[in-house]
Order: sequence, then structure tokens, then C-alpha cells
Amino acid sequence: MELYKELKQLVEEMETDVSEFYGKKKNSTAGTRVRVNLQRVRELAVNIRFEISRIKKERKKEKDAARNN
Repeated sequence: MELYKELKQLVEEMETDVSEFYGKKKNSTAGTRVRVNLQRVRELAVNIRFEISRIKKERKKEKDAARNN
């Protein structure tokens, strides 16, 4: 859940830079910051997917062990 919170916070923090890049300011530096942060979003998304898969496998093992006992 911590990774998800970090992802959510990162997206919220990017809002200003996104507005600056696409808005009236047309700030190119803000676009660079958005691109860098989107790379981090991608990394976090991959890590969240792996974490979910790991947890699902653990839960399945626990469930199977409970059935066998």
C-alpha cells in the first residue's frame, strides 16, 4: 500500500508542472520535470504490479495450506 500512496502523491505533485507545460506559460522545463516524474510513475507501477503478484501468491499458498490441514 505504501507504493500506491507514493504513486498517488507523485501524480498529485506533477499537477502544477503539467499545467505549466500545457497552459499559458508553455514552460518547457516543466515538461522535462513531467517526463522525469512519469518515468518514476512507470517504475512505481511495475513495482506495485510485482508486489500485488507476490501477495496473491502468498495468499494462495496460505489458502491451499489451510485446505490441506
